[in-house]
Amino acid sequence: MNLSFFQKLVKVGLVEVLPIEAAFYELFPFPEKKRIKREIVEINFAQYSPYGEASRLLFKTFDDKIGVWFTQKTFTTPIVIPESYLLYLALKAKGDGLYLFETEPQKIVILGNGLLQRQVAKKRFQSYEKVLLQKEFNLDRVVTYSEKEYRYLFDHGIKQLSLTDLYTFHRIRIDRERLLRTAIEKSALPVGLTLLALLGIQGLFHLYIDRQTHKVTDEYRKIKNANSVIAERFDTVDDYARRLAPVQKKITETERYFHLLDRLSKTAQEHNATFEMVHFMGRLFRIRVESNATDALFTDLVKAKDLERLTIRSTIKLRSGRERATIQGEIVTEGEK
Repeated sequence: MNLSFFQKLVKVGLVEVLPIEAAFYELFPFPEKKRIKREIVEINFAQYSPYGEASRLLFKTFDDKIGVWFTQKTFTTPIVIPESYLLYLALKAKGDGLYLFETEPQKIVILGNGLLQRQVAKKRFQSYEKVLLQKEFNLDRVVTYSEKEYRYLFDHGIKQLSLTDLYTFHRIRIDRERLLRTAIEKSALPVGLTLLALLGIQGLFHLYIDRQTHKVTDEYRKIKNANSVIAERFDTVDDYARRLAPVQKKITETERYFHLLDRLSKTAQEHNATFEMVHFMGRLFRIRVESNATDALFTDLVKAKDLERLTIRSTIKLRSGRERATIQGEIVTEGEK
C-alpha cells in the first residue's frame, strides 16, 4: 500500500493504529478456514482476554493458527491495524528472532516459526527479561533497532499492507455518527467506492436503522406539534406505525442475533466447546460445534429460556475423541415471549 495513501486514510478518520502498549496479543491454535466470522472468534476467545468483559478484540489467521489482539481501547475508526502486525510484515523476511525497538516505551516483537508470537511494551526491559523471552521461544537472534530504524520498519510494514488486510481488521462496532461523517469525507477520494465496500454492509445497516427511525419519528412529531392536518402526510396514526414497522423488524432481528451470540459464548466456556459455524436467519439459527460431549452441551442449550425447538441434525465422532455436531433451533427475545 502506498504510504501517502495510508496517511490520508488516517487523516480522514478511516484508519488508526493500535499501539503495542495498548493491547495484549496471544497466538492460538485454530483449524484452518477460508473465512472466519468475528462472532465465531469472540465466542471462542473472548474468555482469554485479561481485560474482562470491557475488552475488544482484533484477529488475524495464520494458516492453522489465529492471532488475537485484546484491548480496552475505544475504537473511533472503521479500520484498526495493530502496530505489531505492521512490524511483523516488515520483519518476517528477516526470519525468526527477538526484535527490540529503542522507542518510548521500548517495544519487543517476537517472530517464531515465521509467525508473530508475542508483543511486549515496557518503559525499559532488563537483560534477564530478554533472556527469559529468548528461552521461552527458543530463539538465538536478538536484534535491536533505534527509534529511527523503527520508523523506517513501521513505514515499510504499511507498504506491505494489502486490501485484504484492511478488510481483516475492519471493525463494525464504531461510533455511527462518525462513520457517517467519514463516509461523506472519503467519497471524495478516487477509491471511495472501494472503501465504502470495505466498511461493510453491517455498519451501514446500523446507520440505516438509526436514520430511518429518527426520520419517521421526527416527521410525525413535527406534524403533530405544528397542528398540521395529519392526512396531508400520514393518512392516520396507523400509517406512522406501518412505516416504522420494517425498521422495528430489523431492530428485533438484530436483538435476536446478539441474544444468540451471548448464549453461545456462555455455553462455549462451560463445555470447552469450539463453534465453527453460526448461521442466522430471522428466528431460525443453525450452528456447528465441536465439544467433548454433544449431549451435555445440547442439554444446556435446551434449558435456555430464549431458545426453542432445538434439534441435533448430525453428529460426527472425531479422531481426537471430541464430537462435531450440527444443531438448529429458534431464538425468542424477551419481548416475544
